[in-house]
Amino acid sequence: MKLRAIIAEAVLPESFLIVIKFEGDNRNKKFHVACSFNPFQKGMRIFETWELILKLDSEEVITDGFVKYETILTCDKASPVEEIGKGK
Repeated sequence: MKLRAIIAEAVLPESFLIVIKFEGDNRNKKFHVACSFNPFQKGMRIFETWELILKLDSEEVITDGFVKYETILTCDKASPVEEIGKGK
């Protein structure tokens, strides 16, 4: 699915993980996204808006004999959103 997201925390040079907030989310919830590329090298920076192609995945986690499913967001493609008046 293609969604717009704001980079919510600093992107580390060695990490393939980003923290985002979805554009228009009134609750301002943050989400971890695992990228198949290096987001820092791609130019992702805090507070920028990016269009992400996201996939949902699930991982089975067993704790205290109970099975839980953890949702994982992954991203293979991303492109910056040009702001009106920025002139990029």
